[in-house]
Amino acid sequence: MVNDYFNLSGFLSVNSKSIRNMAEITILRLGSRAGIWVVLWGRRFEFVLD
Repeated sequence: MVNDYFNLSGFLSVNSKSIRNMAEITILRLGSRAGIWVVLWGRRFEFVLD
């Protein structure tokens, strides 16, 4: 689980345009509050890149 987040963060740092898609996929995979956390974190990350 932790490794997935590190891999996701590495991917987002390269392709910021895919944040929403990755977050949605993560929600579908996890189906839990962790997915919501990824969405919130992804939006914050996207704001920093913009």
